[in-house]
Amino acid sequence: MELRTDRVLLWLFDVERDQSACGPLFSELHSGEQRRAEAFLQPVDRWAFVLGRGALRRLLTRCVPPVGPVGALAEGRWGKPGVPVVPGEPPRVEFNISHSGGRVLLAATCGMAVGVDLEVPRPGVEFEELLRRFFSAEEFAEWQSLPTALRTAGFYHLWTRKEAVVKAVGRGLSLPLASFQVTFDPRGACRVVVAPPETPSAWDWTLCDLTEGVRQRSAFEAPLARAALALPGRGFELEWRPAEELLVPSLGKVTPRPG
Repeated sequence: MELRTDRVLLWLFDVERDQSACGPLFSELHSGEQRRAEAFLQPVDRWAFVLGRGALRRLLTRCVPPVGPVGALAEGRWGKPGVPVVPGEPPRVEFNISHSGGRVLLAATCGMAVGVDLEVPRPGVEFEELLRRFFSAEEFAEWQSLPTALRTAGFYHLWTRKEAVVKAVGRGLSLPLASFQVTFDPRGACRVVVAPPETPSAWDWTLCDLTEGVRQRSAFEAPLARAALALPGRGFELEWRPAEELLVPSLGKVTPRPG
């Protein structure tokens, strides 16, 4: 499959639906990833990690431009995983993974950092406390002004869009959520309003709500998940791909990555 600088490919996986692929995918992980998977206490989280990293490794072995053998994934200064940089080589493959509630979202492109976030709403979340602590006063006031019936959706739109931007920037918790702003009213557009410090202007960011795409590709009985994608650039085409193309093993034999 071809990765281009003007297109982002997206895959959605489901632990319940795709359970049969987890064993073979686990065997293809790097040994460090296998240890991380085994450390998860909840089986659903363990298999979600395996689906995300296993599908990613198959993507890296099959994509164009070719990546070549990948052992341990490189990690940026703030811990974001990526393909090792080779000086003088063409733009590298960029990717990001998010999982919640047994579903896994994988995004991949070429030459531009990408961030995705997926959240399955959970009962008992104290929206007001989280907004007061981590978000700007303007965002808190705007959330309070939403009709009561829209506040839950508004919170998860805000959360996933902010997280997608943070993951695209790649600075983790060192980038305060209150240092930039995004839209989150369910009735309005999806965009960056104030860009994070030391990044392109708000106009030059791409921010997309993926909730409807996730809904269409989820099991009928699955709870609604909110999702978003962010890139510090413009002019990207989004393409959803079938999960099966990364869940079916290739014809060649794949051996586990060494530690």
